[in-house]
Amino acid sequence: MLPLFTPQVRVDFFITSDCPICRRYSPEVNRIVRDFPKANFRMVYSEPGITTKTAKQHQKEFKIMAPFLLDPKAVEAKRAGATVVPTAVVYMGQSLVYRGRIDDAYGSDYKWRKPTSPDLRNAIQSALAGQAPKVKETKPIGCTISL
Repeated sequence: MLPLFTPQVRVDFFITSDCPICRRYSPEVNRIVRDFPKANFRMVYSEPGITTKTAKQHQKEFKIMAPFLLDPKAVEAKRAGATVVPTAVVYMGQSLVYRGRIDDAYGSDYKWRKPTSPDLRNAIQSALAGQAPKVKETKPIGCTISL
């Protein structure tokens, strides 16, 4: 029997260095990166005027364990359909299979609560198993990306 082929899984976190919600999610982002070593992660800084120095400082301050990409003109954000940060996007090979929130810790009232729906974790688990996630899109809450 031939082994099943699982396409490469990549997760992009669209963030900015100054969004308080992105900052609040940093520990969970690090846990996700640690908990899914078979996925490829990158932080996509979609903010005007972002510099390598600012991104490196942000990564150091929040101990972010994923490499980063600067997206000052929001080209990557537009391609992925991300309009707010933080937004997580999961790809299986070249196919976008999930876009949305990390979890439901923030509601439309912008109040932090204990999350009950680990949307991104579920999407990554499905993708790593070679299956499309059951939930393909959720609404992220956060700061608007300047497009």
